[in-house]
Amino acid sequence: MKSIIFNVDMMMAWLEGRKTQTRRLIVPQPEPCGNNLDLWAWRRPTVFMRNFEIGELKRQLPAHAPYRPGDTVYIRETWGSLLADHPRCKDGRKPMFGDRIVYRADYQWSRGRTGGFVWRPSIHMPEWASRSHALIESVRVERARETTEEDAIAEGIEPSIVGRGLDYLRYRQGFQTFWESLYPGSWIRNDWVWVYELKEVWRA
Repeated sequence: MKSIIFNVDMMMAWLEGRKTQTRRLIVPQPEPCGNNLDLWAWRRPTVFMRNFEIGELKRQLPAHAPYRPGDTVYIRETWGSLLADHPRCKDGRKPMFGDRIVYRADYQWSRGRTGGFVWRPSIHMPEWASRSHALIESVRVERARETTEEDAIAEGIEPSIVGRGLDYLRYRQGFQTFWESLYPGSWIRNDWVWVYELKEVWRA
């Protein structure tokens, strides 16, 4: 089964039901064709598209997304097994199916180390250790700065405060800060992104 990675903040928003969208940077980025900035080429090992107008690119590119509508994915997050040895322990016990698994999003441990225990990166989480599966409901392509205030709320982002009182909460500005922490310079470049609409279908 395919998987998708959520960091701690994303996972907390997902568990609280505040996250129904997630964005991922398109790699490689669509590139301008010649001097015409309205025409783009997009290169992948098995795909070469050129001379597409922007609207056509938005219609065609989702068919090549890593995740497609109808896909079920398991969510990877920072995790650990209380029975496993430290990863650096030579010939130590590794996490096993049936272990009690703990998740970083549930705790406020600042450094994640207690004796032989250490948090394990989300990229190394196997499906059996995941506690949530999601359905990809839709996929679209857009530029980073096309993210609206409503989209930022659906991302589960904490708002930025740009003044005093609730009238000055700005979720889009909070999303910009979050996005730049993941992909420095991407907001300024207005990069192309995959936009996935998600729905939880299973939780342990």
